[in-house]
This record gives sequence, C-alpha cells and structure tokens, in this order.
Amino acid sequence: MTERFDPSWPYVPVRVRLSGPLAETTRVFALDTGATWTVVRPGLLRFLGYDVAEGRDRINIVTASGATTVQRIEVTSVDALGKRISGLPVLCHQLPAPIRVGGLLGLDFLRGRRLEIDFTRGTVDLR
Repeated sequence: MTERFDPSWPYVPVRVRLSGPLAETTRVFALDTGATWTVVRPGLLRFLGYDVAEGRDRINIVTASGATTVQRIEVTSVDALGKRISGLPVLCHQLPAPIRVGGLLGLDFLRGRRLEIDFTRGTVDLR
C-alpha cells in the first residue's frame, strides 16, 4: 500500500493503527529504518489498556540520547501501510518533546518486506 507524505518534513510520517485490550486508535508514527524495534509512547500504551509500570520484560537499548532500559510490551496488533502484525512486541519509551508522533515504526515491522521511499514523489510503499 502506498501512502503520500511531504518530503520536506524532518521525518517520514506513516499512519499506524494500534489495538489493545481496551481500545484501538490510529496515530501518526515516524518511519524509522534506524530503529530495531517499534517504539510507542507510554501514554498511548496506557490509553490502549496496557500496564506500563515496570514489568519483567525489560531490555537495554541505545538511543540518540544514550543507553537506557525500557519495557517491552506485546500489543494485540499493529497495522501500517496495508500490513498487519498481531502480537508485536513494542518498546514503551518516551520520545523527545519536539517529536510529535505516537511512536517510531521500526525494522521489526518492516523485515521480510520490500520498502520503497520516494522523496521525489513523496510516497512510501511497503510490499
């Protein structure tokens, strides 16, 4: 499925639909081919019905801000660019304030597929 975006933006925006035990919502995420994992803001995970308190499934990650430990939460489903993954483990992590997206769509969602980003046309396609 192909989505259009403004190539002058500082990131590639992608509409992502998240499902949880209490709610579903669609938010704009930044497509991030440098992120190993998909990242979701804690407030959004709480809205969906997930417990974001410090749990057992915590992993160490390295971000642009440095190393940190975050909780990994398996979400019911993630839909983006015409694809769906059920039971995708995502990282619960607060993004810096200037980044106004629900999260980062990472390589874990993109692997095994063909991704094409065309900055001349302002399109992103995942097959």
